[in-house]
Amino acid sequence: DLSLYHTSNNSYIKNSVGHLQIDNDATDKHIRLKLGEDNSDTAVQIRNNSNSTVWGCDAVGNVSGSGPLTTQGITNCNGGLTVTGSTTVVGSSYLSGSHRVNYKFMVVDYALTSDDYIIIFNGSNKTATLPALSATNNGVTYIIKNTNATSLTVTGSSAGGAGKIDSQQTKTLAQGEACWVLGFNNGSSYGWTLLPEK
Repeated sequence: DLSLYHTSNNSYIKNSVGHLQIDNDATDKHIRLKLGEDNSDTAVQIRNNSNSTVWGCDAVGNVSGSGPLTTQGITNCNGGLTVTGSTTVVGSSYLSGSHRVNYKFMVVDYALTSDDYIIIFNGSNKTATLPALSATNNGVTYIIKNTNATSLTVTGSSAGGAGKIDSQQTKTLAQGEACWVLGFNNGSSYGWTLLPEK
């Protein structure tokens, strides 16, 4: 049921029945996995049955995973946290110190995408087009700012009821004005609503 063996390339501990448990009864002592290098070239990995790596922690402390991360209690990230894709927070969150956000500076007409958050415009009489809304981007928010002396037109993605901004097709921003919009579902269709300025 339990095998310990070595091939020409690797060593194995293989269990075929029940759980494989490592039980440390020593008080105030750890279970340690020691890596052979002090750089990101070597890591502790968890692989699935198809031998694909789904989680890893390298020798300098970088942690990566291919699935969602669910935490309970307090989670501290002292060295920084980079998230590629969406993040869902259930409950309250607390940010201490400064933080950086994604923004774009545009001088041409621009159609917003799911990768955008803050868009700053400085082109003459330009248009910012909000994306089409669906279940996949329901709840998305954008902050749009006009710094040009001419007006900026913010428009919904469709001329019908869906995609309008508080029942209006467009929102005009004068120089120095900004709007914060939220895409939402009112139960029968999708639309945009203006939120109070942050």
